[in-house]
Amino acid sequence: MPQVEFLLLGPLEARVGGREITFTAKRRALLAALALEAGRVVSGDRLIEELWGDAVPAAAASRVRTLVADVRKAFGTAGVILTRHPGYLLDLEHTELDVDVFSGLKQQAALRHCEGREDEAIEPLDRASGLWRGDPLTDLYGPRAVSEVQRLLEERRSAIETRAELKLAQGRHAEVIAEHVTSRCTRRLRW
Repeated sequence: MPQVEFLLLGPLEARVGGREITFTAKRRALLAALALEAGRVVSGDRLIEELWGDAVPAAAASRVRTLVADVRKAFGTAGVILTRHPGYLLDLEHTELDVDVFSGLKQQAALRHCEGREDEAIEPLDRASGLWRGDPLTDLYGPRAVSEVQRLLEERRSAIETRAELKLAQGRHAEVIAEHVTSRCTRRLRW
């Protein structure tokens, strides 16, 4: 079975064997809701809340089933979404989440820092920062999405600060200032 990747650190993207699969906004929202709970069953009611918030359409449960069927079809042979009472789960056996990769890289950097290898701690933080492609989880509406976005943004901020502190400790002041200025300008241009 080919490797399936879910990229949540920006607009949701899904790839099977390196090939990107394009989804509608609701299908991306379904995948994001399942990816946030990867390996655990997400009830149909919870999916409805995450997909539509307070604006629940008529026959929402049927629409969720249709979305799941559409997503499964798009993945082809990749049995990624499994039906488990009382809902669905994203199978982790052949799945990789960029959120997990990000966390692993942060842990790797922390371990190197604790071992006194500060110069080697920057590289995994550079890779972790490079995983971000924009605002995460933009297709979700429920309370779980709001808290998860806040958590992810805090994790990102923490990684950026740690990376800057390590570079400053190495005397790379100009580099840190240049990155900060570029970051602020990029944020302003998006608005």
